[in-house]
Amino acid sequence: MTKQPIQIQDDVVEAYGSFASGSRRSFIDIESNISVRSGYSKNDYYAFRPNEAPPAKQKDKIRKCMEAYRHVGIVRTIIDLMSDFAGQGIELVHQRPEIDKFVKEWFIKVKGVERSERFLNTLYKCGTALMRRQYGKISVNDKELNRAKEKRIPLSYTVLNPLVVDVKNPVMALYKGKYEYVIKTPSYFTNMSDGFIGVEMEREYTSILSQPFIDLNNDDLSVYHYKKDDWELWGDPIIAPILDDLVMYEKMKLADMSALDGAISNIRLWTIGIIDGPNSILPTKKSIDRLRNILANHTGGGTMDLVWGPELKFQESATQIYKFLGTEKYGPVLNSLYAGLGVPPTMTGMADAGGGYTNNFVSLKTLLDRLQYGRDLLTDFWMKEIKLLAKEMGFRELPTIRFDHMTLNDESTEKNLLIQLADRNMISVETLQERFKEDPTIERYRLDRERKDRENDKMPKQASPYHDPQMEDKADKEKEKIVLQNKNKPVTPNGRPKFAGDTKPRKQKKVLPRGASAYFSTASKAQELVSEIVTPILLSFYQKKNVRQLTSAEFGALENVKFAVLSHIGPNDTVNEEVVSSIIETHGSQVEPEVMELYEDLIGDNSLDIPGLRNTQLLALSEKWCIES
Repeated sequence: MTKQPIQIQDDVVEAYGSFASGSRRSFIDIESNISVRSGYSKNDYYAFRPNEAPPAKQKDKIRKCMEAYRHVGIVRTIIDLMSDFAGQGIELVHQRPEIDKFVKEWFIKVKGVERSERFLNTLYKCGTALMRRQYGKISVNDKELNRAKEKRIPLSYTVLNPLVVDVKNPVMALYKGKYEYVIKTPSYFTNMSDGFIGVEMEREYTSILSQPFIDLNNDDLSVYHYKKDDWELWGDPIIAPILDDLVMYEKMKLADMSALDGAISNIRLWTIGIIDGPNSILPTKKSIDRLRNILANHTGGGTMDLVWGPELKFQESATQIYKFLGTEKYGPVLNSLYAGLGVPPTMTGMADAGGGYTNNFVSLKTLLDRLQYGRDLLTDFWMKEIKLLAKEMGFRELPTIRFDHMTLNDESTEKNLLIQLADRNMISVETLQERFKEDPTIERYRLDRERKDRENDKMPKQASPYHDPQMEDKADKEKEKIVLQNKNKPVTPNGRPKFAGDTKPRKQKKVLPRGASAYFSTASKAQELVSEIVTPILLSFYQKKNVRQLTSAEFGALENVKFAVLSHIGPNDTVNEEVVSSIIETHGSQVEPEVMELYEDLIGDNSLDIPGLRNTQLLALSEKWCIES
């Protein structure tokens, strides 16, 4: 039996073709039988996917970035990290303790740390931070006027949503460089009923809420932009350049979700009967029901042995969904997201795709620069508020703003360096305590209390590399011994008893003749010349390169030779190598006896260092010259 060919109707053939071309241009039949494929760009792609197209207007960009921050975990985590890190450790300090206490309490009152984090978060997230100031009154005790005086100072700050704030007359504002900000009135405000806002509130605010805009007091408004160009009204958020990558990231997640829905949708096809012309075997209803019952009663676990005839066929669909699911496809997109936000791969656990040390360093530098840029704007904002506070309160010196250091180095190393600076008296102990987040006033009180407890033996002696408790015990015992000795001595408040004479001859005081000071400078010059001549000779004798290589005995011998040569020189003698060599050959290291006697009398029982011994030698030689003259 010959098979008949399949007949296809002409209208079906004409229906074959393509559709949904994204391009709006056509280059068909430019010449006979020649057509050119039209171009395809992002605009063609976005023409059929308007929800994925990046916004063109700045307010739309801000709205899109705020939505990304709200719904994308990566963006939210990085923006929160940047805002927390840039405002880390902010505090106000002043050199006067009473003012320092006041400004710290004021900063807590206005929630300065929390407002700083919200300022930076809005700046990075929206590209613009608008801070509105509210005033309040406090009572201050004025000692000069001897009465309480009310002060009007800033007491709270509100972060405004950039989407509801507009610039009045934007063209003129860009031209003049002077911006006047207004708030757009939401449409539902004008539809409020009396029962919702109340009669009294309606009378007061109906005229205001009915207007499309509400004027803001620009004197109480501080506006900061993230790297805004002069021809733009608003700054671009740092999330704006990665909106395309965020769309790609979300589409990949959506594709995985859709793929997971079909991961367990396997199809098994059971076919009964054979269709093959005259050899066909058609199934009966009884056989179909029997097979259905067998399959329905099978629990689905283990292997099912089925006995059937040749007219039964089985086919199972094999899914390859595991090849699509995985993290490899996310790598390039995540790298683009992190790179756009300025986060190096080493901080994200994707260092293998980071591009080496140079790219990581550049990314880290970009991140730190962005943090510092936000910190600078935050500092400028608080300095303006501090000036208003200081002017109202009458502070002469302005408080300063202090942050924690933005460093990714080892924190323990930095703290160790601070301790070393304090040991070298290069920073104060109070500064060290503040860096360790301790209150210097409280620590001063505690240290004083512990010192008193140790003196009263209520606490053990302090033991550390800088405090030896055994030495302190010895010192205490010596003090007690001296006190006991003094108790046993008779009380003589005026020293020697009245009318008491000397019990032994007094030691005669050695007085330097008045003329000896005139020879001191001459002797000093002679000492310098002798040292310049004798030192190389002794170094050559000991085979040393410099004086530092001499041992203690060799250095002592050098000093003795120089003193011996100096003692045999007269006030009018010329000091040169011949004279020095002659003295060494004649006298060696023997000091002139008269000079030695004067030298020993001047030293007495005193223990002097090398410079002191040399000055004493000069005094003895000067006195000898004066006596001889």
